[in-house]
Amino acid sequence: MIKAKLPLYFFAFSISIASLLILHLTMVELEENTSYPSSSNEGVINISAFDLTSTNLIGIVGEFEFYWNQLLTPSDFKDSSKIKSKKYIHLPGLWNGYEWNNKKLSADGYATFRVVINVPDEDLYSIKVKEFDCAYRLWINGLYTECGKVGTNKQEEEPSWKRNEVIFFAKDKKAELIIQVSNFNHRKGGPEDLMLLGKSKSVVIYKNKQLAITYFLIGIFFIMFVYNYGLFIYRRKEKSHLFFSIICLLIMLRESTTGEKVIYDVFPNINWWVMIKIEYLSYTLAIPLFYMFVRTLNSEYLSKFFEKLIITISLIVASIILFAPVKIFSYTPIFYQAIVALAAIMIIVSLTKAVLNKKDDSIIMLFGYFMLFVISINDILYYNKILNTTFLMPFGLFLIVFINAFTLSKRFSNSFTIIEGLTEELSQNNLELEKKVTERTQEVVKQKYEIENQAKALQETNKKIITLSNFKDSMTHMIVHDLKNPLNTIINASIMDDIPEKNNLIHEAGREMNNLVMNILDVYKYENTTMVLNKGNIDLTELIEDAINDVAFLGKLRSIAFSIVINENIEVNVDKSIMHRVLVNILTNAIKFSPITGKIEISTSLHNSDFIKISIRDHGPGVRPERQKAIFDRFQSENQNDNLIASTGLGLNFCKLAIDSHGGDIFVESKEMKGSTFNIIIPLTESFEKNTQKIRREINYQQQKEDVLTSTDKSVILPYLDELKNFEVYQISDILRVLNKFSKNDSESLQKWILMVTDAVLLSQQNRYIELLNNV
Repeated sequence: MIKAKLPLYFFAFSISIASLLILHLTMVELEENTSYPSSSNEGVINISAFDLTSTNLIGIVGEFEFYWNQLLTPSDFKDSSKIKSKKYIHLPGLWNGYEWNNKKLSADGYATFRVVINVPDEDLYSIKVKEFDCAYRLWINGLYTECGKVGTNKQEEEPSWKRNEVIFFAKDKKAELIIQVSNFNHRKGGPEDLMLLGKSKSVVIYKNKQLAITYFLIGIFFIMFVYNYGLFIYRRKEKSHLFFSIICLLIMLRESTTGEKVIYDVFPNINWWVMIKIEYLSYTLAIPLFYMFVRTLNSEYLSKFFEKLIITISLIVASIILFAPVKIFSYTPIFYQAIVALAAIMIIVSLTKAVLNKKDDSIIMLFGYFMLFVISINDILYYNKILNTTFLMPFGLFLIVFINAFTLSKRFSNSFTIIEGLTEELSQNNLELEKKVTERTQEVVKQKYEIENQAKALQETNKKIITLSNFKDSMTHMIVHDLKNPLNTIINASIMDDIPEKNNLIHEAGREMNNLVMNILDVYKYENTTMVLNKGNIDLTELIEDAINDVAFLGKLRSIAFSIVINENIEVNVDKSIMHRVLVNILTNAIKFSPITGKIEISTSLHNSDFIKISIRDHGPGVRPERQKAIFDRFQSENQNDNLIASTGLGLNFCKLAIDSHGGDIFVESKEMKGSTFNIIIPLTESFEKNTQKIRREINYQQQKEDVLTSTDKSVILPYLDELKNFEVYQISDILRVLNKFSKNDSESLQKWILMVTDAVLLSQQNRYIELLNNV
């Protein structure tokens, strides 16, 4: 029983410690802000009888010399002619309502205050100035300080509420205090707050103590803000954590803009208007949030209607604070105090009902909010100058934050306790359920294995179907693409008369299509089986020359030159038919990627004594480094711009399979825009001459330089040029129709140009066709 109540005993102890701490801080605040009796007589305050070594600080209270609408300095008091008139006013206080020349003063204006203070002895003293409305200059025994900028009108004045302390030496046991104060921005004017006087050390200790208390409270509020907001992020249904975290944030902001005004330590140049808006807004918005927070914990005892009402009023007041001048919104606390009192009463009544109904944590919450209610009454009476105490709200808020934090933590703890109980109960149910489930699980497992096996079979089948579908699509696209140009050549040649080498063109196109079909068949035939070779000793020179002869017509079409440097009297041990197709494929690609009138270099060299390397180099665009291995895979090819040659995606793949079957190797060496060298390594015969001579041979299919069109030729073509540019090479009838319009011209250079255009159309050379048109 005792063990179960230990958390409650511990919390009661913590509350007691917190209450004692709050009580101590409250007594210190009351003691150090309460003025001690001091004799005053028309501008002279006598505290010489006080022992300031035992008393920390004394409040400066008494009659001050009062000079309305006069800004006087210490030097002015040495010349009586500069002083117009004076009266006496009791400070601390406001000049609002003070009679001057039979008129009651308003809050706007400026004045000088002077008093002479008799102190116990000659020593270092310090005076602490709190809040004057709204700017002041201060001299004490010649030492000067200021807060804001004193002015004779609103434009000159720069308000500030920064706290100041001045250390001075009391010569002849006297201190002359002169204060200039101006106000054109607030509803209250004058030295409103109590000034404190004491030994310099006592003032410093007091200031440090106030700063320590302030930063301690701000730190507590900040930690609670972060902690509760973090809880809200992880559990957004708990609105109480959100309300409580915002309350802590508002309290922290208000604490930084009141008291010692520590906001100036963080933001020394903060605008006074910004700071006072923060102070008023933090006070205004905290009230509805307190009500909403308590209502989330005791919703059955608090009115939803009043919650909406207080939120509406607070938002209206907040809007006034945001957009109205300070002089206007500084009146809002006067009537807003009624809302504060009403909200506090309703919260106290609701918590009392909760206590009577024995709701959890209601007693401790009632205690905390009752203390906050009492402190609120004190602050309201002090604000209206009815009580001579001090603002105690920060300490009351500290207590209520402590209690609220405990309440929320206990609710979380209770939730976890319930969860643990449910978890234990669930565990018991699970044990019983497991016994029943185990019996049925075996059957389910069997069914599961069967389903999994069927699923795997379906997956494999699906993969095969997808693979076959992809293969079909890729194959169809490749074949259609690769057959397009040879078919175009055959069709174009068949419908055009008097074309030189017409039969050769049709034969070459047919051979190209046959080569494509053979590549397709061989790649899929030997992909999963070993290629059957019919090896023999074949003369290398004859093998290379036969391959060149097979691509000779293609070389002529592109005006290619061949440079051959190969070892003579070399025999290789290869399948002649397959190796012939390999060389034709490589040479065809070299021609395809070479520029028109380009050059292809063929060379051989011995490799590792038993092999020979055949190198075929072109001067085309080259192969990117990341593509140099991939081009030997299926459906891989390099892009090109010339439409003459089809892009065979399987030619190099066939070459790779064929060379691998011979125990050799094939690879490419290339740099972009610097051409490519395809290297084929194949085995030699067992008996070969190591010291063979190299033979050199040049085969040139490059045509002579085209004749340049004359200006007369161009003038003949120009009327039809735009129409020709609109056609593609496959629009043969349209192109021939336009060419026939000027084909009867006798100019030899023009006739050659027409013949070249016709050849480009016949061979489906779109780029060549455009080039000839652009040369006009």
